Order: sequence, then C-alpha cells, then structure tokens
Amino acid sequence: MIPSWADCQATAGRDATAPWTVKSQTLANAFVKYDFEREGWLNGVSLKVGANNLANKRPPVADDVFGFPSGVYQANPRYWYINVGKTF
Repeated sequence: MIPSWADCQATAGRDATAPWTVKSQTLANAFVKYDFEREGWLNGVSLKVGANNLANKRPPVADDVFGFPSGVYQANPRYWYINVGKTF
C-alpha cells in the first residue's frame, strides 16, 4: 500500500490534520528570437536563444524528510538553449 500524504506527514512528526501551506516560487524565463527575411539560403531561418530559471532558484524545502513536493514546485536548475529552425 502506498501511504497517503497525511500518513507521511504524521510519520514525519507533523499533525496530519493541520493545513499545509505552500510557499510561493517565482521563476523568470527569457528568450530572444530573430527571423531572417532575406534572399538566399538564410530566407526562412529563425534563431532563438533563451534561458529558463534565470536566477537559478531552488524550491523551498517543505520538511526535513521529503524535501519538496514535485507536484507543486519545479526543481529545474538554470539552463540555456539555442534553437535554429528553417521553413521551406
């Protein structure tokens, strides 16, 4: 049997009937995109560069036993990406 969230909280020394408050988490993502519109092989090419989780923030810890609830928070570290596309 898989224990419920209330069972896990009770075993962690918490009152299972007490309301659980979720702390806020704000993430900032950004990207820039340029579409080439000129004759030749660059026609239809797009270039996109971006980053997710710019401040590299970690989710708040919910308790000492279970860490953070992954259904509520995103634990992805900052990452950069490049996307190159071509339409024909």
